[in-house]
Amino acid sequence: MARFNIYFIHSDKFDYNNILYKRLLASSTCLQHNLILPMTKEYQDKYTKDLMNKADLIICEVSHPSWGLWLELKYLSKVEKPKLFLSLDNKIPSKFKKLVPSLRQTNETNYIKTIEDFINENAAQAVDVHKDNTITLGEL
Repeated sequence: MARFNIYFIHSDKFDYNNILYKRLLASSTCLQHNLILPMTKEYQDKYTKDLMNKADLIICEVSHPSWGLWLELKYLSKVEKPKLFLSLDNKIPSKFKKLVPSLRQTNETNYIKTIEDFINENAAQAVDVHKDNTITLGEL
């Protein structure tokens, strides 16, 4: 299985520790990858554009609008990587309508499962891309 760098975008006005971080760190699927959690000590002082550029997958929690989140989403709109957009209330805040192309439906119960499914979908695609497509024409 491919090991991904997964960057999480969210508002600082969101209870990210309890709703997101603790649950991600309890997920065996998520722990198989490098989780880039921007509000942890390891990443808190890092430039978000650098973290996004380092990431293989990007997961965005958009239910709590903030100026910082808007800036990150604006930059993200120019980044060509697999992205997952989530909202606990399954609504895109009006400030983000132009920056969030689609929203995967979820609820608090299956929130982490939705993230795990996204990771697994991309892991399966990565395996397909890296299969050896060498054609043997014969022996010499």
